[in-house]
Amino acid sequence: MKKILIFMLLGCFISTQVLASGSPSAKQTYLKKNFTAPTTSNYDPMDVFGLLTFLMQYSEVTGKYNYEVQGITWEEMAAAISGNPDVIFVKLIGKLPEISPNLAWEKVGNSRVLTHLEFNKDSLTGIFDGKYFKNLKIFVLWHTQITSIDISKNINLVTLMCNLNKLTKLDVSHNSNLQNLSISGNKLNYIDVSKNKNLVILNCADNQLTNLDISKNTNLKELRVQYNHQLISLDVSKNTKLEILDITWTPLTSLDVSKNPNLKSLSCNNISELKSLDISKNPNLEWLSCRYTSINSLDVSNNPKLKILYCNSNYRLTTLDLSKNPNLEQLQCYVNKLKFSTLKGDFSKLDYKFSKLGPQASLYGGTKGFFELIDLSSEYNINGTLTTFKWYDAATNQEVTMFAANGTFYASPANAGKTLICKMTNASYPTLTLEYEVTITNSMTQGFSAKTRDFKIPENFTLTGPEAETSNLKIYPNPVIDVLKINTPSQIESVSIYDYSGNEVKKVSPVINKEVNLQGLSSGNYILTVKTSQGTITKKIIKK
Repeated sequence: MKKILIFMLLGCFISTQVLASGSPSAKQTYLKKNFTAPTTSNYDPMDVFGLLTFLMQYSEVTGKYNYEVQGITWEEMAAAISGNPDVIFVKLIGKLPEISPNLAWEKVGNSRVLTHLEFNKDSLTGIFDGKYFKNLKIFVLWHTQITSIDISKNINLVTLMCNLNKLTKLDVSHNSNLQNLSISGNKLNYIDVSKNKNLVILNCADNQLTNLDISKNTNLKELRVQYNHQLISLDVSKNTKLEILDITWTPLTSLDVSKNPNLKSLSCNNISELKSLDISKNPNLEWLSCRYTSINSLDVSNNPKLKILYCNSNYRLTTLDLSKNPNLEQLQCYVNKLKFSTLKGDFSKLDYKFSKLGPQASLYGGTKGFFELIDLSSEYNINGTLTTFKWYDAATNQEVTMFAANGTFYASPANAGKTLICKMTNASYPTLTLEYEVTITNSMTQGFSAKTRDFKIPENFTLTGPEAETSNLKIYPNPVIDVLKINTPSQIESVSIYDYSGNEVKKVSPVINKEVNLQGLSSGNYILTVKTSQGTITKKIIKK
């Protein structure tokens, strides 16, 4: 008798060794003929057989079985087939089962049934047949080569997460208890969730959906449909419990969230077709991200709970009033057409690790003559904080001198023929520098004659730029009665004197002994421009 038993065991061992290099069909046949219910534990036999069936699938592409992908040997598979599945469960559960249990069992009567099953190996292949796992509540299939899953018999399923696979079809019509459905990163062009009325979370991002009907999913709180590049419409009017909505990178031309008062998070980025966004009926909104759209206005006055606002790179957005958003913590509104005067709110509470106000689109003043008004007064005084203006030559990036008075400016003849850049900063707007660009012609005015222009340089102007700080050119006396003397080591080429209307009232060239006779001028304020071998210097003089 002992000899017979020894020969039987030896035969099984030899058969197992031979099958180690056998064909896939031979191994599958071996599983069907030799499967033995667990003898040392009370695992549900159907659950065990289902796991072994899935692991026995073979890939012609990789040349591996699924059990090999999971780090399981054929000898361990054979032991599991023979009634000792614990040898493979150890490897399937993973090193940190308390954090992410790939397998979880519950005791039902005298058996332990599988309720949580998770696979997340990229090289896993084949199909998944859920008919073996009738007690399954949570199924996770993450980043595999699986092309099809059948969960029609898994009526207890509550969570299904099948992201980043190769699925082209999915039937969830028999899973009425489903609450969490996440199927992003597949190749689905249709999904019917009309029978899943208990659905709370639906993530079907990055598929090929052309339509999505969620009118029956009235319990839905989270919906993600981003990166469905053919989804042209979405109706969320029946989803009044909705709290999270993401429609990023879809071709939607409009979005109506007026029936979603519980909405807390809305993401609608990279939608060039989206030209307007009304969130006035969403008082609970805390997160709004609407980057790279075509919206030209954004009203957040009815969103007092707003904490995070990302509305950068909309290009057409010219105003943004955040004065009704006291809880704002993060703001990114760069690359729009905002100015200090059109970006309103208290930004002292912003976390600037995550906030960015600039750059904004440059402001363009076109072409102007020297002594022609450049009006930036709207940006001068922002709620009591004065703006700093600095002017530069666009070609050299060297700071230039301008005549300034309360945010209005005039270029001197020294700037004729240059393109100037004004950089504006204001302490109330950290990280934001505005830029204004204007080209100064070689004439006093551009587009109309000096006789008809209606501006006059204000008498309280001051010089800005390097000439206002230091200069090796000195003039005296000032005020002057008749002869003005110029002290400079440079050779003087010419001197021009302008009144405050921009008229050149006197020009002297050459300048003898570095002196200019002003006897013929009326009393008043004038602008003196001295052209030297080292450049042009501008001064303000008073004629008595």
